[in-house]
Amino acid sequence: MPSELELTFYSLWEMYYPNIDLHTEHRFAKPRRFRFDLAHLPTKIAIEIQGGIFNPNTRHVNGAALVKEYEKMNVAAMLGWRVFYLCTNTVNDEAIYHQIAAAIRETKSI
Repeated sequence: MPSELELTFYSLWEMYYPNIDLHTEHRFAKPRRFRFDLAHLPTKIAIEIQGGIFNPNTRHVNGAALVKEYEKMNVAAMLGWRVFYLCTNTVNDEAIYHQIAAAIRETKSI
């Protein structure tokens, strides 16, 4: 089930870039269970939305969970993925959407 932040992102993405499809909950390293919140598959650009980073009781600031997150991101890098990280403060920032779209367009033209 998508978080409120993920729903906000997807709604704004559809408003700014309705012609660029993003897949949700993309499993990128089978048989591992690693997933990206959103991914543009042809360009291997992913978006991770980190909610709750200012709450000390969430997994995004827990040491053991961060170790698993780093492992996931290292595997993603080994597989050629570029990952954008968004949080509560950036999901409503229009500029990040344009940066992601520019990265997708640049990668498509290479």
